[in-house]
Amino acid sequence: MSTSVAAEPAPMRTTARPRPVDTGSLCLDLVATRTPGGPDLLETAADATAWLDAFDLPTPAAGFTSRDLERVQALRAAVDRLVQARLAGASPDPEDAGHLNTCAAPPTPTFFLRGDAWLRVEVPQPDLAGVLSVLARDAVHLLTTSEPSRLRSCEGCGLAFYDRSPSGARRWCSMKRCGERTASANYRRRHADAHADANAGHSAIPADAATESPVPSANPRSRRSPASNH
Repeated sequence: MSTSVAAEPAPMRTTARPRPVDTGSLCLDLVATRTPGGPDLLETAADATAWLDAFDLPTPAAGFTSRDLERVQALRAAVDRLVQARLAGASPDPEDAGHLNTCAAPPTPTFFLRGDAWLRVEVPQPDLAGVLSVLARDAVHLLTTSEPSRLRSCEGCGLAFYDRSPSGARRWCSMKRCGERTASANYRRRHADAHADANAGHSAIPADAATESPVPSANPRSRRSPASNH
């Protein structure tokens, strides 16, 4: 049985944007494209294409449309809500779970190595449903088979990540982005508190110390000896 493959290799990913943070999971990387107070990295179809390139995911053969963008954003929102429910120890929302399962149902793109070069080919040329299936299946795996205690929220910004470190002691989405900033803020706060305590100690003079009359000294020479009267 032979497998027919495309004659042309998959396009090289040369225009990718840098990844914002390492969340430890592809579906969490999708969620991280939108954070409170930050820009939406999937605001346009061009943004979505660039994001897929950055994570070496195939782009739809027909290109990205505004409707395609809405589908990606809808999956992102559903995964975000499911992750937050998992972090809170709550049950999954049936509607979000249904949406995730629908996205996970289509077959994912298949990749082969070309026989005459170190190049990858995609069979068949993927559509958006296959790309969304890759993301949705990663979310299903994360939410059901991963170690729950390693799914956490960043102590600095609240971004969800999966801790894959050997020690399992990761606290930040990124040490540079939140860890160092939080450590610096904590240092400044401790320094300010210590300075305030020191100033309070210097100014804390007892009230009676300022009004108490000095005790006269007992000088023996100021007393007349009884013998001096004779």
